[in-house]
Amino acid sequence: GLGDALYKCARYEEAVRAGQRAVAIDAGSLEAQMGLGDALYKCARYEEAVRAGQRAVAIDAGSLEAQSGLGRALYMCGRFEEAVRAGQRAVEIDAGSLEAQSGLGRALYMCGRFEEAVTAYRAALALDAGSSEARSGLRLALGRWERYAGR
Repeated sequence: GLGDALYKCARYEEAVRAGQRAVAIDAGSLEAQMGLGDALYKCARYEEAVRAGQRAVAIDAGSLEAQSGLGRALYMCGRFEEAVRAGQRAVEIDAGSLEAQSGLGRALYMCGRFEEAVTAYRAALALDAGSSEARSGLRLALGRWERYAGR
């Protein structure tokens, strides 16, 4: 739709308005809710992105994209425990998703759950050994885990 085209052109505020119109027409549309959430996220309107993500998950709790999007928005709001839960659901849906594994690792790290973060980042690296994000996250999580485990 129009919102998707605007999003792809990096016209995020316009994509938000198009997404809001799409949701007003069909609030039960997973695609409309996720598109709105993505555009809100790009505009750094994270609390609003969380609400759109929650509506998307209510429509289809089995959607990897909806769970991952909700987790990203929750993370940006500093709601790390909730982001962990969304990340865990995303990994349950598709353990082979690099984005889900890395997102879970980030949220676990911010919760101080370093051993679990190490596991998530290792899973991400098993999927893509070239992932600089997963490699960096693993290095940081290992450092913290070793520091706290050594006490």
